[in-house]
Order: sequence, then structure tokens, then C-alpha cells
Amino acid sequence: MKTLVLGTSELTIRCAMALLDNGIELCALISMPKHALPNNSANVSGFAKKNSIPYQEIEDINAPGSLELLRGYDADYFLSSWPRILKSPALDVPN
Repeated sequence: MKTLVLGTSELTIRCAMALLDNGIELCALISMPKHALPNNSANVSGFAKKNSIPYQEIEDINAPGSLELLRGYDADYFLSSWPRILKSPALDVPN
């Protein structure tokens, strides 16, 4: 079971840590570029690096290029604390 974690906050990191602690495979952590981060953002990239998890930054999660990137991870599930609305095409990506 491969999970793709989306988010920018401490909640994102804590959820990713809980998944790892329970033996769940994280195929990647997805966050936003620095200029687009909300005020409550945490160091998601640092957590990803520390835990050897692939990391990408996306500004518009619903953009066609972003959807292709997400599909490329072939995730079974998303765990999302994304600070913007995920529309139907993005929600349809996980297996």
C-alpha cells in the first residue's frame, strides 16, 4: 500500500510520521514552493530529506502538469492536509 502525502503544515509531518511508524510506504511528500506557503507552514522538505522520502513542490495541485506528476507515483492513497481545494481530477489520481 503506497501513500502519497500532500501538505504544508506540522499536521502533514505528524501524519507522515505516523504512517512511517506503522510500516506504510510513502511514495512521496508533496508541498508548495516557499513563495506560496501559508503562514502556518512547517519544514516538510526537511522531514522528507531526513527520512529519505522523495519530495516535490507544486503550487497548483489541480494543474495538468501537477496531475501528471501525482499519477507518476502510482499511489494507492492520498493523505492530504493541502491548504487549497483538490478538485475531482486530483482526487481521482490514487488507485
